[in-house]
Amino acid sequence: MDGNGRWAKKRGLPRAVGHQRGVEAVRRLVR
Repeated sequence: MDGNGRWAKKRGLPRAVGHQRGVEAVRRLVR
């Protein structure tokens, strides 16, 4: 999960966006 902040930072996005994307990805995987 901690890679989400780095993912967002590489794309010039706030860390919170990366964490939100991570949560969404996990939810899709769980379904």
